[in-house]
Amino acid sequence: MDDAQQASADRMLLIYLGDYVDRGPDSRRVIDRLIERPPQPFESVFLKGNHEAFMLHFLGDASVGELWLHNGGAATLASYGIEAASAGGGDLGAIQARLRAALPAAHREFLETLRLMHVEGDYLFVHAGVRPGVALD
Repeated sequence: MDDAQQASADRMLLIYLGDYVDRGPDSRRVIDRLIERPPQPFESVFLKGNHEAFMLHFLGDASVGELWLHNGGAATLASYGIEAASAGGGDLGAIQARLRAALPAAHREFLETLRLMHVEGDYLFVHAGVRPGVALD
């Protein structure tokens, strides 16, 4: 924070690059923390990672649940108080329903409003997927 207090910029940004879920036991607390106001004098920009996209996909289509669970989704479920093994006896629809019920509206809104990229001056920020020689659009 000391460096930020000494900076002379019109605008100070914290740009988060995604994968806030599926990366350990505290996905719920990570999202709680991110939706709080950023430390002053910063503004925040949140980008979508593939794990947020995966979680959103599961919320809409339970058939992707098995793959999501094996790629960190089970830890994310646990952070919302849902044990995947006992959440429906392997019934992905039941697990999906429990997650929909447990997910705070603010978390769902946060996930649904994540952007894929951010341009700031001459800089482009993304989670992943930029390929040399392929147009960004």
